[in-house]
Amino acid sequence: MVEYQSIQQRGFHNTYDEDGNINGFEFRFVPNYYKGLWFTQCRFGNVTVDGEVIDRDELIYEYDCLEYTREEMFDLKKYWQFRTPIVVKVRKPGGLEIGYYEIKM
Repeated sequence: MVEYQSIQQRGFHNTYDEDGNINGFEFRFVPNYYKGLWFTQCRFGNVTVDGEVIDRDELIYEYDCLEYTREEMFDLKKYWQFRTPIVVKVRKPGGLEIGYYEIKM
């Protein structure tokens, strides 16, 4: 099923480290742009969860099964296809409790 929101509900969950402890959460993101674009054109910002700002340097981006930091995204010579989501991984000890959140990026 195709979702048209930028921050998608599908794929939203906590992440775990090697010991099984919750070390953050992840979600899928699709830009509102009407066609694809180069990653070198993108300037990813902070993530806000219910008013709590998570610094953009704490984020990891996954595209095409490879992970990148924000700095690595500036030099990434790949084309971001239209409606193809990236996975945004947020480092936040304890992750998020079950419930509804207002998330902005």
